[in-house]
Amino acid sequence: MQFSLRSLLIATFLLAVLLAGWFGYRRATMAQLTWLPLGSPEAEALFPVETVQTTTEGQFRFTYHSRRKRLGNHPVPTGFLGRLSFRDNGQTLSAETDSEVAAHELLQSVRDADVLPTGRQVIRGRVVNRKGRPLAGAIVDLMGPFVFINHFQTREDGTFTMTLEDGGGLRPPLGSGYYLRIRAAEETAERHVRWHTPMFTLDAAEPERVAVIIIPR
Repeated sequence: MQFSLRSLLIATFLLAVLLAGWFGYRRATMAQLTWLPLGSPEAEALFPVETVQTTTEGQFRFTYHSRRKRLGNHPVPTGFLGRLSFRDNGQTLSAETDSEVAAHELLQSVRDADVLPTGRQVIRGRVVNRKGRPLAGAIVDLMGPFVFINHFQTREDGTFTMTLEDGGGLRPPLGSGYYLRIRAAEETAERHVRWHTPMFTLDAAEPERVAVIIIPR
């Protein structure tokens, strides 16, 4: 079969258009993923140390962002009188009480309980845009060989804590081919606003990982 020079040029042009469209789509939907060394100043700075604050009404309160596990089932110390609230799918605990001692005791108990159970894995980090501004209210999903859609929402400062275990205790198998999908708060069923990171591997040697995700926005 013979092709004319004109046919060849047309085919080359169409291929170039398709490739340009594909690369444009990749640039628009691909997020930058950086893994921070565990315990490094950069990793620790993502989750500042929480302290007990005094309100104008003379009460004592704190807000704790989980690092390694959900806080929704944290036991309340015996005799604690105050208000507790959980949000961000159990990632964040806020407490307020009239007793400064009780506030400090509860905060310490939450810190002590926020440990990674044996055999479990967690990914925590922050999602920001190209200007470094946090992406609040976004949903982070684990995708790949194991699709893990469990509504891990970013906080107001863009941070999230993804415990790799679903409500039934099912854990993703270790291995390669995973990536994170970030769905913006304004996404709807009719209008997708989402990005995905490069692929990575879940490894038993790294049960706890810290990520910075920069979306192309």
